[in-house]
Parts: sequence; structure tokens; C-alpha cells
Amino acid sequence: MTQLEQVQNKLAYAYSMPYQKILQYKNKIRQLEKQELLLFMPEWNTDKAFEYLSTYLQRLSKKYQGQNVQAIAWTSGNNKKLSNLHDKAMAKVDRAFHEHDRNMFFMGLIEFDEIIEKIIEAYNQAQKAS
Repeated sequence: MTQLEQVQNKLAYAYSMPYQKILQYKNKIRQLEKQELLLFMPEWNTDKAFEYLSTYLQRLSKKYQGQNVQAIAWTSGNNKKLSNLHDKAMAKVDRAFHEHDRNMFFMGLIEFDEIIEKIIEAYNQAQKAS
């Protein structure tokens, strides 16, 4: 088994945990994701970046399964600050493709994930308050 496959197996296990457990191990998961990206794409490759983006989004889908994902649509009309942060993270990922920058790409993905967490949290708090 290659080092990349070992990292991918660890990430598959991590993302199969319940949401709260994933949050608890977030820093370790981030380290594995960074290691995975560097092994998967040692230098910029647009096709591999798209493939990694697809894999990353599938993982996020698993992570947020069962959470209030309608919160993302709610944010655009109810929390402009979070909506703007969401847009900035997506713009960073897009810019990384134009500039062929792996680090910017990774940081954009992380920012995107973190803003989704904040959006869901804000939505849940707003639901409780109403």
C-alpha cells in the first residue's frame, strides 16, 4: 500500500465518524488532507486539482450529512458576513486554478469547510432563537 493510499484510508475512516467526532479531530484531519494533497499532486496539475476537489466535496457531503445544509441558502438572505466569507473562500479556490497554486487551493478548501461549519452553527442558533 502506498503512502497516499494509507493517508486516504485514514481520511475515509475519519470522515465516517459522527460530525462531532470529526470536529474533535479537525486538526489531525487537516494535516492528513494536506499530506494527501501533496502526495496526490506533487506539483500543480489542473486535472488532478479537479479530481481532488471532487473527492474533497464528497467528503464534505459525508461530514455534513444530517446537518442543516439548508443553512447555506439561508445565509445569503440572513447573514451577509458569512455569505461574503463563503464567496471569498470559493473565489480563493477559483483563483488557485488560475494561478496554479496548490497552497492557495488547499487553503481555499479549508476556508470553505470552516465557513460551512460556521454557517450551520449560525443557522442552528437562529432556529433556536426563533
